Amino acid sequence: ATDPAFQAMQVAHPGRDTAAPEFGLATLAGATIALTQLRGQVVFLNFWATWCPPCRLEMPSMEALHQEFKGHGLAVVAVNLRESAGDVAAFMDEIHLSFPALLDLDGEVSSRYRVHAIPSTVLIDRNGRIVGTAIGPRDWASPEAKALIRSLLGQH
Repeated sequence: ATDPAFQAMQVAHPGRDTAAPEFGLATLAGATIALTQLRGQVVFLNFWATWCPPCRLEMPSMEALHQEFKGHGLAVVAVNLRESAGDVAAFMDEIHLSFPALLDLDGEVSSRYRVHAIPSTVLIDRNGRIVGTAIGPRDWASPEAKALIRSLLGQH
């Protein structure tokens, strides 16, 4: 695929039509968020850890994206890999992040998504299909990132 919005952000399209693996993970508040609950929205699924410098670097730009598009059909969700709720909550507070952080305590969900490096971001369309993957940090608040999100949301 040669979509300029994907190319500008170095986001890879999957080779074939792929359903996003289903999951349900605990939030910091103890609720559970399942992927099926997010159907109908574009899901920005980011895998990260508090000890990962590139993850820390891209989080503020993810918050900017969340603030701009949360009322327009974008769900920014951060899946933390194998860290305690206390560590994750302290980090979220420190950086002033308001999107949900989910706890992948056993690494099961990251395994299902074949995450081998963090940060990794998976973009899922409104129908639950994986439409893009990005390995490594990005400036998600950049004009190119916003253009990509607008294209996924059907805004032009």
